[in-house]
Amino acid sequence: MDVIKSLKCRLDTLHIDLFLFYAFHKVPVRCCVLLFISATSTLLLYIFFPTTVTPVFFSTIATSLAAILAITFSISLIAVQIISDKYTPYVLRYFKKDLLINLTLISFLTTIVLSVLFLLFPNVPQSGYVIWFAFLFCCLILILYFYRMLEIIDPIKLAHSLNSEGIDSVKKKNFNEFIKIIDSLSDIAIKEVRRNESSICNTYINQLFKLFEVHFRKYKNELQSEDAGIKTSRILNLWHILDRHSKIFKAVISEDEVEIAMNMVSRHQSLIEMIRRESSSKSLLEYMLNNIRQLQFSVDFQKQRDVIVISKGRVISTSAYKYQLLEQKLDELESLVNKYMNN
Repeated sequence: MDVIKSLKCRLDTLHIDLFLFYAFHKVPVRCCVLLFISATSTLLLYIFFPTTVTPVFFSTIATSLAAILAITFSISLIAVQIISDKYTPYVLRYFKKDLLINLTLISFLTTIVLSVLFLLFPNVPQSGYVIWFAFLFCCLILILYFYRMLEIIDPIKLAHSLNSEGIDSVKKKNFNEFIKIIDSLSDIAIKEVRRNESSICNTYINQLFKLFEVHFRKYKNELQSEDAGIKTSRILNLWHILDRHSKIFKAVISEDEVEIAMNMVSRHQSLIEMIRRESSSKSLLEYMLNNIRQLQFSVDFQKQRDVIVISKGRVISTSAYKYQLLEQKLDELESLVNKYMNN
């Protein structure tokens, strides 16, 4: 019996954990939880503390929510504008179409309008409990709104959000949106490497490579027809990602960030092996080869600079030995692609 009770307790705990997981990771479920809490609180108030409300109650609710709405969204827009200028304009578009942010705005506006209407028509039955329910829901959803804003202005979480948007655009075949996300990720990576934020730059580079893998695996069966000369948006999107990688690599080399460059070369190798293993698309391998040669050109150009150069007010060492291992890796990568293309 003790074993059965223990197992039952564990199952109950698992159900609670799963419920909490979905409650805090899915916007519709989280809103349903907030609605349940607000409805329960309103019902308890109606049962145990029945009371009548005065017009002052409605005016107070409307005034308070209007003030909170004005202050909250004004500060949020300023913060989003700063982040947009610092990272990418895509943040503004992400802010405008976010479901939770729109629900918060609609909830506040609806409650304010209802408060004004009930103030004009005070004889509506149970109007006070309706406004109390809406007011509680606004207060609770404001907490979720606060955490969502923290996610938007956090560069690491923004990278994962952009990656999720990119995966959704691949599944929905919304390639125009996909290109915009790729451009945003690469632009942020370049800006971060120039700020010496290596960890953040690596995060955005890794998200780009992940989107390449997702897009490739989604449409790898169609790449064979494209090898015959039919260049559709599928392979053009992959080429665009590789072009953006070259642009990031050039910025990384110019900032003397050899470790990030080594990481990019390693990820290139994993992509080449994936293409060879799952598709053997010669057109894509050929473009990868051209991309590798662009990376080699960037390294050679950097080596030709003076031993000490002044860039943006700081001294940068450009000793040739730093790039020996990187050159060796790129040469091995070029040989690997040539080998796969000749087989």
